[in-house]
Amino acid sequence: MVPVQIYSDSISPRLQYACRILFDCVLKVPYHLMNTADSLPQEGVNIFYKSRISDKERGLHIVPSGILEEKHLRENKPIVGWDGNIPQLFFNEKGKRESFDPFSAAFYMATRYEEYLPFSPDNFGRFPEFESLSGKNDFTHLPIVHLWTDRLGNALKKQYPAFTMPERKAVAIFTYDIDVAYAYRGRSFVTNFLSLTKDLITGNFLNTVNKLKTGFGKNQDPSDTYKLLENNTLKTIFFFLLAEKRTRYDRNIPPKGKVLQQLIRRIASNNTIIGIHPSYESSEKPALIQSEKKVLESIANQQISISRQHFLRFRFPDTFRELQKAGIKHDYSIQYPEMPGFRAGLCVPFPFFDLLENRETDLILHPGCIMETTFRDDLHLSAAQSLDWYLDLWQKVQEVGGEFISIWHNDTLWDGLPDSHPLAFRQIHQKLVEIISAGNGSKTQPLSPSDDIR
Repeated sequence: MVPVQIYSDSISPRLQYACRILFDCVLKVPYHLMNTADSLPQEGVNIFYKSRISDKERGLHIVPSGILEEKHLRENKPIVGWDGNIPQLFFNEKGKRESFDPFSAAFYMATRYEEYLPFSPDNFGRFPEFESLSGKNDFTHLPIVHLWTDRLGNALKKQYPAFTMPERKAVAIFTYDIDVAYAYRGRSFVTNFLSLTKDLITGNFLNTVNKLKTGFGKNQDPSDTYKLLENNTLKTIFFFLLAEKRTRYDRNIPPKGKVLQQLIRRIASNNTIIGIHPSYESSEKPALIQSEKKVLESIANQQISISRQHFLRFRFPDTFRELQKAGIKHDYSIQYPEMPGFRAGLCVPFPFFDLLENRETDLILHPGCIMETTFRDDLHLSAAQSLDWYLDLWQKVQEVGGEFISIWHNDTLWDGLPDSHPLAFRQIHQKLVEIISAGNGSKTQPLSPSDDIR
């Protein structure tokens, strides 16, 4: 395969990163980035990323916006323009709309540039989707960097018919956050007694009945859905929350107890990938990331190199710097908790770029695109209403040959809900596994009467 030759008057760390995103991560074609001051244009597939080109420089010409030569942060977000149904970003300081620059646009989205700027956080201190460029302009649902990159590839192919792009096949990855391993099991007598007392005082008699009926989990704990999850034949990853201190948002059973340890060892022994789920408190106390990771390594008797933040709560660049210090190599946190879609405009793994240090790092980010609790807690939709979202995003990922990473929780898939219950996400999970395993994409059979989840 003939490499793409990219000529620029200035080769900066930002431009190098943009090329990595476009050609290495997305298009998966070889490329060479060369300084026009040092290299003469050669025969082949050429891109000239510069303001002006001479008659001798023949190839695809892209005018830089200027952001890749900078080292500081621009305070204003770029203007969004539309080419048909494809949004494009226009970086300009003088109020003049320049030609579209896919290098700058991809860099802006992949680095999460806007999350370094001042914003109004949500109730959990997170950057909200509605504050984002994609949220305000309604394109979060698009893997937009892939669409820009494919247009760039098609422009090259039009000018150079011999240029080819390898076929990219989509992969589905089911990831499970074990925030609360069991509803009742593994808790102390005092904890169970206080919990039962609270249910009686508040009139939550259903919980009272469930706790007594299961003997506080000694029979069948409603959150014990691991047989269902372990039978998933597609690629799976389990993330375990191991907060040593129980708080309002860190509510898992004690990591020192044998119940949680037995579960972790059982799942790890099946050659299933496991990772750490750093606690809610770790955003303020980053040392917790390393200590919680060590606890998981001790229990599972293996090195842990992957992570996802609890509540998808993180800060740029601080959290990702701390993850690297803790020895994390792969992070799965890049996803909006309140809206399905593509937070970075990408659905392939890509390296984290530290904007404040102006450098690419070894930490690889794996962006997700959908989570079942989004529909339950934020969009207030039933499980049945969520299926179209899953199928639509799976189709979009298939079209660009990316990774379809979905987030699930064991306690939303419990067997205590009848199939007709509006929050029976267990059935959506199983339906999606069947669809993807069969290779049907979005062309699926309608739900049968026995599959009724209305």
